[in-house]
Order: sequence, then structure tokens, then C-alpha cells
Amino acid sequence: MRLSSAGPLPSARFFVPCVSVIVMPGLFMLLLWMSGGAGASWPEACLEPKHFTVGTYVERAVPIEQGRVTLAGRLLVPNRPGPHPGVVLIPGGGRDDRLNYPPRFVAARLARCGIAALVYDKRGTGGSDGDLEAATFEDLTADALAALRVLRAQDGVEAGRVGVIGFSQGGRLAPVVAARDTAVAFVVTLASPFTSVRQTRLYAIEQAAQRLRLPAARRDTLLALWDAYFVRREAGASTADLDARIRRLPASLPEALRPPLSTAPPRGPLFNSAGHDATAAWRGLRVPFLALFGERDQVVPVAASLRRLREVLGEGAALEVLVVPGVDHSFQYPGWGARRFRFEDVVAGWVLAQTGLLGECVLRLEALQAQATPPPRGIRPQGAGPCVPLPPSRGG
Repeated sequence: MRLSSAGPLPSARFFVPCVSVIVMPGLFMLLLWMSGGAGASWPEACLEPKHFTVGTYVERAVPIEQGRVTLAGRLLVPNRPGPHPGVVLIPGGGRDDRLNYPPRFVAARLARCGIAALVYDKRGTGGSDGDLEAATFEDLTADALAALRVLRAQDGVEAGRVGVIGFSQGGRLAPVVAARDTAVAFVVTLASPFTSVRQTRLYAIEQAAQRLRLPAARRDTLLALWDAYFVRREAGASTADLDARIRRLPASLPEALRPPLSTAPPRGPLFNSAGHDATAAWRGLRVPFLALFGERDQVVPVAASLRRLREVLGEGAALEVLVVPGVDHSFQYPGWGARRFRFEDVVAGWVLAQTGLLGECVLRLEALQAQATPPPRGIRPQGAGPCVPLPPSRGG
């Protein structure tokens, strides 16, 4: 994969060893190798929003056995001759079934573009067995590894070209999965934290307090209380000594911003995994890695996550970091209603490139801008197709 430009563009490019971060007002850059040439092939057409239904796929239920738990999986397979590259999509945090929509949505896009995609309900949600409240990050990692084993065993899937995509909390687990299963071909993370549970949670609390316009002194008190709470959780100690301070918080403070009382301790993977640091497991990971973030994410501390990501992967990492200007944790533009950045266009193109389905072609930057960034209302994007032939190489 290489970077190229069709012409001068207003941009700010920041380079660190082995990492390229590109942040652009109104333009999100990603250069991909692609196939096609003069005639648009089906992989090339997959990158055009108007060709979203370029291919069809078949879908079937696939149970995923993991210890005593059976996860409800759904496999989406392209309806064309295989074998096909594959991907496991790891869902984000929470137990709301609506959180399963982003993986399902992206899986359909990938399946239409020639990639077999496996999605599943987290343990204790949807049609899956198990108790999510008792689960840890370690349990969820084991579930994703089981999903990989199941995907590779399916007819029509090329076991040597299978990767993982993690959404939010699922992206925290994705590099751990890739480190433990060394046959994983690539990793994609979407709006995922790489900071500790405590640091991530404190950032989200601070952002919420700012939105509520809490006075600075009250905000600082709240953050100090949450910090003390997590220090005790990380050490496996009781939080009972904090109960009196928690009860003194203003009654008007939303329940979600109040640290839990010791008499009603929270459960779930996030709280059950406080103090757990899995980054040692994937230090120096060398598979192709794409990390997408929203510049205005109020759930994940983007700058701190990028620093930690670079630190853990180290020099020589095959890492590409893409920060989308002006969008939040869901890649939506705050205040723009339903308008959002089409992150699935970028994911589809990058995954197609990693799996070898794209070849001698380079994606036009202005075409990517038109399809990934919503145009002003009432204006239809114009321009040439996304794929241009790669100039012939010169010998020498």
C-alpha cells in the first residue's frame, strides 16, 4: 500500500516512525491498491456507494461453541465461487442488542464485496448463552478466538486470509486476538480505546460533566472520586470507605455519572476487568493494522489511545492511523442530524486491499472524499471514478 496525491490539497500530515496519521478538514485520505483498470471490476465497484448492492450473499446461522457457552453466530458468504477471504467482527461494549447493528451492517457490505463475514451476539445477549454481567475481557477474547476457529472451518472460506474487525470495546480486544492467533491476517479497529479502563472511563466522565456544564470544582471532585473508586477496584479492595462521599454528591447528578455504592457493585466486562492490561500480549504485533478514530470522540481519549498504540506496537509496525475530522464516537457529525462519515467505505477498501482482491490501481483522493464525507445539503458529489490505473513502472 502506498500514499499518493492527485494534486495539492489543504492538509496536515504528521509522521511518526512506521505510522502515518492524516488529519484533513473536509477530507479523509486513504490510498489503496485496487484492481480494475479501464473497466470497473466488481471489487472496484464495491467502493462506490451507488454500487452498494454490487454483489449478493447468502446468510446462515453458525453456532460458536466456547467452553460451556454457545454464541449465536451469523455467517454472510458471497454468492460467487470461492474460496473467499474472511473476517470476524467483534462487537462493542454494553448489552443493548442495537450495538450488534454496526458489525451486521459492515458484514453485509463486506460480503457483497467478496469477503465472508462472521458476526455474533455477545455472550448473554441476543441468542447467545452465558452471563455478560459475570464476563471479563478475557472471556470476550476467548469468544472471538472461538469465532475465528469456526470461520476458518467453514466451506468456501480461505483459512489463510482471515482477519478481525473490532468496534469500540471490541477493538480493544482485536489485537489481543491477533497476537494469540498468529494466523490472523489483519486487524481493523473502529473508535477503540487503547488506554486503561480507568483512564478511558475518567475521560468519558469528564466529557459528560463538561456537556452538563458542571462547575469546575464539582467536576474535579467527581473525577477524583471516580479515580479513587477505580484505584480500589484495580487492587481488588473494598470501596465502602467512599460511600459517604458518594452519597454527598448532588441529587441532581445523573445516576450514570455517580460512582456505584459498595452495596450495589457494578458488574460487566468493563468493571470486571478494571486493572487488567492486555497490551503486553500484543506488544510488537506485526500484522497490517488499521485504526480509525473520530476527532471529536467523547467516549474514547483519542490522543492518549494513539500514544499508547504507537508505544505498544513499536517501530516496524504495519500500522495506519486515520483520524476523521469533526466526527464523534459513532462517526457522526454532531449537530448534523443523521449525517455521518461513511467509515464502511474506508474499511471495505482497506480490507479488500489486505486480502489481495485489489491490485494495479490507486484510489483517487477526491473520489474518496466524495464517497466518505457527506457533501453539503442539496449538492450531489461529482468527479471521476475512484480507481485510476497505476502508471507503468520504469525499469532500472
